[in-house]
Amino acid sequence: MILLPRKATSILLFGGLGVLFMTEMSHAEVLLLDALPRSTSVDSYTSEDVAPYDFIAGPVERIRREINFERVIRVDGRVRSETYEMSNSTSREDAMDWYREALMSAGGEIVFECEARDCGRAAIWGGSIFKLRVLSAFDSKQHYLAAALKTEQSTDLFSIYVVERGNRRVYAHVVQVTVDGEVDLGTNLDFSGTLARHGQVIVEGVVPDRQGKLSDDALKQLKVLANELLAFSGSIYVVCHVYGSRSSDLLLEQSQSCAESAAQTLNDEADIEVIPFGAGPLAPKEGGVPQSRVEIVVPALLRREP
Repeated sequence: MILLPRKATSILLFGGLGVLFMTEMSHAEVLLLDALPRSTSVDSYTSEDVAPYDFIAGPVERIRREINFERVIRVDGRVRSETYEMSNSTSREDAMDWYREALMSAGGEIVFECEARDCGRAAIWGGSIFKLRVLSAFDSKQHYLAAALKTEQSTDLFSIYVVERGNRRVYAHVVQVTVDGEVDLGTNLDFSGTLARHGQVIVEGVVPDRQGKLSDDALKQLKVLANELLAFSGSIYVVCHVYGSRSSDLLLEQSQSCAESAAQTLNDEADIEVIPFGAGPLAPKEGGVPQSRVEIVVPALLRREP
């Protein structure tokens, strides 16, 4: 477990597979991610002072002798890390599911996630970035997750790297960086990754107004994302959801106009065929208050119940 509690107030947030311990330090509020049951800590580190840190939010590669990050967020924060050896009964997938569920249950935001060769070379992650021999693994046996948890006073950034070594032992390396204040994570950082994993993704920063119209800024955001859709085959839909006190027929009509505007923007920018679909108020998100939004959906990738 990452150990840093220094103040009396303590709140336990239980969520599915994992547990998050919230404590307060004299200078910052910190969220601490608990370890899996029956795992053993084999390495730990805590920085004494605030220091520069590169929060990796994309695949890595080595060009000549330089390590290059597809996307990195540079911050100044206090760094803590813990490396665990999993029990024999814990798979690489089980370990990552535990950490992901714990973070999401506490309101965390997944900034980036990759698996196997999509992360880049495992030798770069284990040997050059994290510098731990126990993280040596084949490229196909690695999984990386970057996430953020925001509080009123600080932001906690988590880098979680899980590998299965050649001897089938599973190790998880957890890095937590506590940054005073808010960190600008950008928008839609894991757009294509989320779409590939789940078959659908809500487009951040693209919200129709009460009449179902998209602002110029929203259309610009769609243009930025258009080329990422070239990696997907099969039918691609842009679905617009519009809510309000007006009749369902009118909301359906306005949402269809919204979807057609979004599809036209994507098609023109990337020369692809995106199909517009106006859902009006008929497909609210599960739980919470219905919200107008725009989603990209690839039906062939949607997760189906067994």
